[in-house]
Amino acid sequence: MSDAPALDGALLNWLESSDGKRIRLPVVIHFGDEYKLDYGPIYVGTATGAPPADAIHLQLDDGGMSVGLFDSIVGRPTDANNGMVLWLEGRWGALVDMPDFDDGFDEGPKKHDFSVFEIAGDVAPGTTHIQVATQ
Repeated sequence: MSDAPALDGALLNWLESSDGKRIRLPVVIHFGDEYKLDYGPIYVGTATGAPPADAIHLQLDDGGMSVGLFDSIVGRPTDANNGMVLWLEGRWGALVDMPDFDDGFDEGPKKHDFSVFEIAGDVAPGTTHIQVATQ
């Protein structure tokens, strides 16, 4: 893997044109409650807490993992914000395109699909770029 685009306003455009490249994103995962029964907000970032106004929110597709993402992370410790920051490796978009069943229901910010293939570790403080597989 090599460093690629910075975590800034141009990242979403780059991700949407990444054309199936294997990428590693720093992802903030919050749980919906203290018992870790479901997910809370999930977005590209390097620190837990309230997501920034321009955060890229994610819908994670773990169909490419042998053990589901939730099962893989539920035992990991969370911080005071009930969250964690992990490198997730995969590709932009869903593995299988599905129709959008929103029909205008407002359920918060738009969520972008990211297909997760593996957990690549914890994100170090000060991370400023995503990573892309070198080929």
